Amino acid sequence: MWVAVCTQPNREMLAIDNLRRQGYEIYCPMLEKTRRHARKTDIVKRPLFPGYVFVSLDRMTQGIRSIHSTFGVRHLVKFGDSPAELPQKFITELKSREINGVIPSPPLEKDFPHGSNVIIKDGIFKDLMATVLSCQPQGRLIVLMDLLKRSVRISVPAEYLERA
Repeated sequence: MWVAVCTQPNREMLAIDNLRRQGYEIYCPMLEKTRRHARKTDIVKRPLFPGYVFVSLDRMTQGIRSIHSTFGVRHLVKFGDSPAELPQKFITELKSREINGVIPSPPLEKDFPHGSNVIIKDGIFKDLMATVLSCQPQGRLIVLMDLLKRSVRISVPAEYLERA
């Protein structure tokens, strides 16, 4: 059975190393993010679910008490007194989507190419038309729209947009 373990902030790797030393099988799905710092841009791996890792637990041979006292771990995710079990199919599906150890983000450029017209379907700009300028990481797009007789650039989540 697989269980979710809540880790301390930004301590997923510490928790993974310490849990592996204790003999647990660990899975932490990763994705690539663009990091900008001091005029430098690089691509780094980050957890798909920040603050959580998945642990395969054999209840016959492995207990859960040692998980609680592991460096980097906050607690097990529980429903009542028992650990919340994840279906094997969920973990298998995540692993099947990995390419080179990373789960790729769906490319927004295919759905919303540069210059395409879109309609905002949610939020404060609902039902207004805009033009796609660029795609950003984290599933957002920069669009150009006319507001009060001026062209304004805004960042909008992709799920708020539909092709016009």
